[in-house]
Amino acid sequence: MRFGMTKEYDAKRHCIIITAGPDEVPTVFPKQWGLLLGDIVHNYRSSLDHLAWALYKRGSTPSLPERQEKLVYFPIADEPTEFNGSLKRKLPGVRRADAAIVRRYQPYKTARRYRDRHLFRVLEKLSNADKHRVIQPIQAIPERAGFQVIEVTDCVITRLQPRARRAALKPGTELVRFYIRKTGPEPDIDVEPHFTIDPTVDERFTFEEWGYRTMRYTAQLLSEFAEPPQGVRTLLSATRHGESPGWLPLSKD
Repeated sequence: MRFGMTKEYDAKRHCIIITAGPDEVPTVFPKQWGLLLGDIVHNYRSSLDHLAWALYKRGSTPSLPERQEKLVYFPIADEPTEFNGSLKRKLPGVRRADAAIVRRYQPYKTARRYRDRHLFRVLEKLSNADKHRVIQPIQAIPERAGFQVIEVTDCVITRLQPRARRAALKPGTELVRFYIRKTGPEPDIDVEPHFTIDPTVDERFTFEEWGYRTMRYTAQLLSEFAEPPQGVRTLLSATRHGESPGWLPLSKD
């Protein structure tokens, strides 16, 4: 995978920062993968909304006018007030016990620092973008990166620090910092990067990790209302993950 890079000498931090260049990073995964992601996202989101409809139908509210029934959705809320305020509209007349289960799976039940990584929050973001904006591209996250130093000018390398944060390769993404001791007027380093890459969703999480964990977390929720069919139980038992947390750990930050 080849793409342009830019370099900047930071005199204050005594380092040369290398980032992906201003031109678009080449797409390395087939474009149809974005269609597959959209289909997966739609199916996960639809399963939650089918659950919301079933809970509404077995609740205490008689059949509502069609315009109100169109507002029945599985709520995904970052704050308790947001969730409570949405119940009358999205889950009208739902039993208290059912609402309590739905509440347990809300992003706001997770520590605040993890809410943007919550499986259903990422699902909601992908779903809204896919339906209303653009087909979601599958981007590349470097799993491992190496840098071959070709030439060093007016400096001595003291240490290097790979990018601090796991992020998709796109223009401006920081790749590495070479900390240096300046020995001349124009310090510069010429390097050749070597990447092992993973397909990613939402610019941060690998496609595999998000897909497996969202499947298990959704199944965990649905199984609180009904036993899954044998085929689903077999599929879940065959996956490599145990019970999913509600949020995606960034194990490779």
